Parts: sequence; C-alpha cells; structure tokens
Amino acid sequence: MKRAMATMVLAGAVFVGLVLAEVDFAAVWAHLRKLAAGGLALLLLVYALRTLVDATAWLLAIRTLPVTPRWICRVTGVLLAGAVLEKTTPLGGFGGEPMKVVVLKRFHGVSYTDATASLVLRRTTDVVALALFLPVAFYVGARAQI
Repeated sequence: MKRAMATMVLAGAVFVGLVLAEVDFAAVWAHLRKLAAGGLALLLLVYALRTLVDATAWLLAIRTLPVTPRWICRVTGVLLAGAVLEKTTPLGGFGGEPMKVVVLKRFHGVSYTDATASLVLRRTTDVVALALFLPVAFYVGARAQI
C-alpha cells in the first residue's frame, strides 16, 4: 500500500510539473498585479472562511464529536490533507475521501461508520447546495452585460 501511495504521489508530482511547464507565468503575474495586495488578501480570506465553514459543517455531521474551535481546527486539517491528496495524485478522488475516514479513525477515535456517514452527508449537502446555486448563477451570468 505504501508503494502504491508513493507511486501515486510521484505520478502526481510529474503531472503537476508538466502542467507548470505550460503555465504562462507572465500572465499569472499580470493578473496578480491587477488584484494588488488587498485583492489577493481578500481572495485568500474568502477561501479560508469557506474552508472553515466546510469543516464546521462536516463537524456538525459527526455526531460523536463536539463543535469546538479545537475540533474545527482538527477537522480542517483532515479536510486539507484530503484535498492535497485529491488534487495532487492521479485518481486522488478515490483516495482523498477514504483517507479522511481513516485519519478520523486512527487519530481521533471516530468510528468508521460515523466518519463515513458524515462524509456522505457532507457530500450530499454539497450537491444539494450546488443544485440550488447553479441555476441562479447561470441566470445571473446570462443576464450580465459583457
């Protein structure tokens, strides 16, 4: 299992390298300069808040854990570790979610049943939220003057 994980991480690193080789860093820098420091800080703040809300929502679905700042930080760490695995390895979507369940079990004592059920509930609520949001977003986008 460790060999397979190492192979996937190495393959992911190669793929990220190939993608980075195609990036026009001058264009990226130009966009970052348009954002300026305040815009970039606001962008990062929004992303951080979204991650904390996501972690809190997941924590609410885990009935055996208290909703405290300490647990929100722990669950945020698990979410971020899973996201790294999902984003940087080929077929990571198949590994990120199970990894989150295993981490909750091994390091925080959450049963596999509770951890898995909470992940299914979290993903289901994500899909429902998207189903409600996307029609509104498409409508607003279609009505926008370009």
